[in-house]
Amino acid sequence: VTDDSYIFYTGKSVNFKPGYEDYWGAELMIIDRNNTDSIRRYIPVDKELYPVNEGHTTITDNAPLTPLSDSYTLHYNFTDYIFSVDCKSGAVKVKYVVDYGKNAYTDNLADMPAMDALQYIGTHPEKTGWTHQVIETDALLTFMYAHNKWQYIYFNDKATGKTLNGPFVTDIASSNVVHGFIDDRTMFSYIEKKSSLNEGLADKGIRINGLERLDNVTENDNPIILIYHY
Repeated sequence: VTDDSYIFYTGKSVNFKPGYEDYWGAELMIIDRNNTDSIRRYIPVDKELYPVNEGHTTITDNAPLTPLSDSYTLHYNFTDYIFSVDCKSGAVKVKYVVDYGKNAYTDNLADMPAMDALQYIGTHPEKTGWTHQVIETDALLTFMYAHNKWQYIYFNDKATGKTLNGPFVTDIASSNVVHGFIDDRTMFSYIEKKSSLNEGLADKGIRINGLERLDNVTENDNPIILIYHY
């Protein structure tokens, strides 16, 4: 969401362009917040390059860029560089470099096709890498990474410099995903069923307000939105 637009990215395998009945591709749609009848569509896939009935893998981040008070934090999937875009000048610079040390992947995943990169991750479980799902606020920095066939979250409180696994990600939502933020210290994710919440939360000192409201949730009530106050 920007000040003047809602922006959606969708992968599609149905006809959505006149004359392209056999079209496969993706769409970027921008809706004017002040005039929701105004819709701009961008289709960044060439049907000759991506013919129908062939397999394609698209890797996306839920939040490829996040707004701060004076800049945007930008990250490209499979890279270990996190960029900053100045709101006023538009200047781009490297803000963080993620270094996984001696256990890092030896090959550059960003140079590989998506399927090859995912296969590389799966066949090198002893290695660590794949920076993704980068979210930054003025108070927090989080991103996910892969190790030992699992995904973990890096969580940093800027005020204290304390680094830990998110109290709301690894412990509460088994999906291990933060989907976005509401303000500096309020983030959210969604789950499809109550069983996605890990058991034994009380043993970890974690309390979920309103948990009893999920007792009668059905599939028609999806998704369940979780809001985390840090």
